[in-house]
Amino acid sequence: MSTMAHLRHSTHHAGVMDRLRHLVGHRSSPLAPADPARHINRAINSDLRWLDEVLTELKSRIAGEPDAPLAELSSAKRRELELRRKRREQRERLETARHRMREQIIELHQHLRTGIDEKNLDTLAAFVRHLAPVIDDGGTSSLVASAHSAILRRIYRETGELAWAELFEALGRAETTWPTDASCVSEHAKTRALEEAHRQFIDGRARCTAELISGLVQAWTVAYPREGGTVWRQVALRGVGAGLRAGLMVPCIDRLQRDRIWILAEFRELVELQTDIVQGELSRGVHSPVDGERVTASVRRLMEEVLPGLVWKLVRQAIDHPALPRK
Repeated sequence: MSTMAHLRHSTHHAGVMDRLRHLVGHRSSPLAPADPARHINRAINSDLRWLDEVLTELKSRIAGEPDAPLAELSSAKRRELELRRKRREQRERLETARHRMREQIIELHQHLRTGIDEKNLDTLAAFVRHLAPVIDDGGTSSLVASAHSAILRRIYRETGELAWAELFEALGRAETTWPTDASCVSEHAKTRALEEAHRQFIDGRARCTAELISGLVQAWTVAYPREGGTVWRQVALRGVGAGLRAGLMVPCIDRLQRDRIWILAEFRELVELQTDIVQGELSRGVHSPVDGERVTASVRRLMEEVLPGLVWKLVRQAIDHPALPRK
């Protein structure tokens, strides 16, 4: 069963999505088609402001210097207008490409039968965007903040692996393959390229994942690659994978919130055990930087590995995936 299909059929899906929408608010996508009339009005107002500047300067030059070279002034303004026009056209081409990428991702979701539609897309993107600061930047103000960040990073990484596997299962069902560059002739080259694509997907920052769900790639500030080309198709599929990843994260985060009392109790036991260990280390004396590093490494392992691993074993049960063991 696909990620979003599972969510729709889950008995608590309605509550999950209601809380999710409450969490992220009813925000419209930054890539949602703009009102054409508003876009035209902006362009008209911009040109009117420019014309007003020209007239003001002309009046000033005529009043102050009756013999001023008006042709030279007009030429400078023409160059400025041409530059403004090119910039505006570039922005329009970029927005058009972004909209086409978004449409391509939606079409792929339909073709691959992921269960994610356009309505879910923006909600999932906002959900990941909301969590991104904690996942990407971590928490350094306290041990609790560090533990919280480590738990979310573990969920983010594990669901990324599951989403990547689910993406390729969907490609297989649709008898479609991962697009490969023409330069990758040998099987070894294709394998290396696919491994790199996998690494980039798993290690990508959560903020970038949130944007990619809707087809936005911030690094492409000037132009998108050729539509239909290898890079275009790879990024579109990564956008599908990003949506699958977010869809898998939703029930995990919901389970995390519902079982937070149990998690806090487990956390307390682990901290008390770790406190005893640290006190024992300190009683024996910290006589060198190596001793100090051993103590801090022990605490760091608790926060970054032990607790996140414990929580993941719990929340992964919320995902309807045949490869996951159940207690």
